[in-house]
Amino acid sequence: MTVPLPEHISKQQFEKLPDSPGVYYFLDHNGAIIYIGKSIHIKQRVLSHFYASHRETKERKLALATHAFDYTKTAGELSALLLESREIKRHNPLFNRRLRRQRSLYSWSLTEEPANTQAQIVEAQWPPPSSQLTYGLYRSPAQAKKALLDVAQKHQLCCQQLGLEASTRGCFNLQLNRCRGACIGRETASHHKERVLLALASHDASIWPYPSAIAVREHGASQLAVFDRWFFLGEAESIEHATQLCNQANAQLLDRDSYRILLGFLTRGAVDQLTVLDKLHTVNSSL
Repeated sequence: MTVPLPEHISKQQFEKLPDSPGVYYFLDHNGAIIYIGKSIHIKQRVLSHFYASHRETKERKLALATHAFDYTKTAGELSALLLESREIKRHNPLFNRRLRRQRSLYSWSLTEEPANTQAQIVEAQWPPPSSQLTYGLYRSPAQAKKALLDVAQKHQLCCQQLGLEASTRGCFNLQLNRCRGACIGRETASHHKERVLLALASHDASIWPYPSAIAVREHGASQLAVFDRWFFLGEAESIEHATQLCNQANAQLLDRDSYRILLGFLTRGAVDQLTVLDKLHTVNSSL
C-alpha cells in the first residue's frame, strides 16, 4: 500500500511510528506541535489523516503544515485518552482548534409529572443537567426517534403517549399487541410512566454505574486513574492516594466523547483493577 505522504515528509519518519496505543504529535518545520491525537494504533491513525487530506480541506492543510512526527506510547486506550487531554491543554495546538467540530447531539427529555410520558427531543447539554430527565445521546433527531421506537416496541410502551404518534385513537402498536393500552385507558398513565422510566433507565444520559468515585488500573499501567461521574480526579499510586484525591477540588471535566469512551472501556472490562472508593466525591455539575 502506498503511503500518501507529502513530499516534505520522508517515509522513514512514518515507518518509525509504532502500531500500538498512545498519543501522537504532528510537528511543523520549526518543530512546534501543531496537532495532537490519540489512538490504539498510532501508525494506522496517522496514516488515516493523510488519506483524509485528499477529500477534506482542513486535513489537507494539516498535512501540508506537517514536517515531522513524534509520539508517546501508553499502556492502552484509557491512558492515551487522559494523556491526550493533558497534552492538548498544555500545548493548545493550532490544528486541534481548527479541526475540532462542534457536533450537536440530541437526547430525549421527559417531564417529572408522574402521569406525563410525552418525550421531547432536545439538544444534549454537557454535563447533563440534574434538573432534567434526559436519555440517550444521538447524532440526529431521526436516530433518536428510531431508538425510542425500538425501546417502545421491546417494552410494549405506547407510542401515542410517548408523543411518537399523533393519533387520538389507539396507537399502531396496540393493533399489533405491542402496547398495553395506555392510549385507550386500559393501562393507567402513572403505571405507563413507571414502565417508561424503567425501560429508559439504561439510556440515562447522565448514567454512572457506581455508587461513588472509582479507581481504575488498565492492563499494563502502573498508576490508578480516578474518576467520579464525568470528572477525572487525577492519577494515584495507591488506593489510599486515590481516596485522598476524592477530597480535592481540582477535578477535570471530561468532554462528552471522552466520557462515552470511558464508559465503553469500563463496560468491556478492559482493566486489571477497578475499586469503588468509600468516600463520595462531590463536584459542581454546573461547571
